Amino acid sequence: MPNIVVDSRERKPWTFQRQRIMRGWTTEVRRMRTADYAIGGCGEDFLIERKGAATEFAQNLQDGDLPRFRRELIRLRDCPHAHVILEFERSELRGLMGWRDTPFYLDPNRGVRRGFYAERFAELEAEFPTVQWHFAEDRGRAERLAVTLIDEYLATQGNAA
Repeated sequence: MPNIVVDSRERKPWTFQRQRIMRGWTTEVRRMRTADYAIGGCGEDFLIERKGAATEFAQNLQDGDLPRFRRELIRLRDCPHAHVILEFERSELRGLMGWRDTPFYLDPNRGVRRGFYAERFAELEAEFPTVQWHFAEDRGRAERLAVTLIDEYLATQGNAA
């Protein structure tokens, strides 16, 4: 049964409650070098980075936070099974525009033109083609997707969960 490692800095981590009860999964909270979730005992062969809201992700795409986020993606690209699960729809990212829709700590006089976030995201997809990006619509679907990805990975390793 897999032991899911959860980064201690995750503010609202997935619980994997059903898998823990029905399938005997365990979770362990500890500080991770990269990503938010991993499978214990697999080193850094399987990693998941989670983004909870379009506005959180938009912050990562801004110039001030982009260098830190790029460093995270650089570490992820060396992982053979790296995933970024986004708990929102792609259209939410396309729809963000102007200072009213962006996080409050951005300069309200600067604003952001329509399409900026979608373009920045497309640049990152091209720059990090080995990282698999998933738009999951909401938190529940995102956690279920994570379970599916974990199951698929374990099956390829000969370890059915």
